Amino acid sequence: MAYDPQEVDMSLIIPGGHTNATVIGLIVQEIDQQNNVLFQWRSWDHMQITDATQENLLDSVIDYVHGNAIEPDNDGNLLISSRHLDEITKINKTTGAIIWRLGGKNNMFTINDDIPFSHQHDIRRISNGNITFFDNGNFRFPEYSRAAEYSLDETNHIATRVWQFHRDPQAISSWGGNAQRLPNGNTLIAWGGCVNTVTEVKHDGTVVFEGSYVPGIFTYRGYKYDWESSPIGINSENNSPLEFKLMQNYPNPFNPETNIKFLLNKSAETTVKIYDISGKEVMNCFSGFLNSGSHTIKINGSSLSSGVYIYKLVSGKYQAAAKMILIK
Repeated sequence: MAYDPQEVDMSLIIPGGHTNATVIGLIVQEIDQQNNVLFQWRSWDHMQITDATQENLLDSVIDYVHGNAIEPDNDGNLLISSRHLDEITKINKTTGAIIWRLGGKNNMFTINDDIPFSHQHDIRRISNGNITFFDNGNFRFPEYSRAAEYSLDETNHIATRVWQFHRDPQAISSWGGNAQRLPNGNTLIAWGGCVNTVTEVKHDGTVVFEGSYVPGIFTYRGYKYDWESSPIGINSENNSPLEFKLMQNYPNPFNPETNIKFLLNKSAETTVKIYDISGKEVMNCFSGFLNSGSHTIKINGSSLSSGVYIYKLVSGKYQAAAKMILIK
């Protein structure tokens, strides 16, 4: 799953639109071990830009899909979550055709829920055949985030909420979050950008565990697994990574703050800089000596314009770069 920025003349689609707007689509691919593309699906072929009812279509940068989860379904097809469409979509893995659309402007289901889901994350098919997701709740009233479980009648297109959990008092997460159904039937919930906590709850809503980070640290996804005493890729003597790696910034797209995480396999003089798409340096995020290990830098893009940027990590003889998207 990857974002796909394209230049689009939005004035042909909506009055007053930018003639050279950057519109961000979604690409889904299956790739084999030799990097051959076995399957590809493009939002451009199936979803209209105007399906994004909460996005500013007059802006110079329009993230109209914002896919944030992909799930191989039990029948071999694919489920995807598209945050900015408020939609969960089932895709035919053979033909690429849309089988059904749940939520959003093109909803095909009767939804038995007293509040519609909105800007959701982390669609998952669970062992009982139902789906779970983290419902962020942006752009609706009342605004609050929750974990939810739906049963789906895919023949008659009926979706029914069978379980939910929200915080008390209610909290709204503008980004991130997930819900993991555990083998014991409990659900682990990470609250994304609203609460620096992960919560495990029973089906009756009883909280059995909460773990919190220091203020200012949030969880895009949280998972619970059995402890492994010797994690692969970690040097047990100095706890430093065995690789040099630049992670995708999170959140992305962002406004105005985001985090850049990277791993250094050796201690060295290190720089992290941001460039615009013409190659001009627009921000020096860090310059100095860093020890080997994992590092995270928080940046604030309030001084930058909306658009696509390149962030570059240079440490000793190693370097890497990636794209980030600022939307205001």
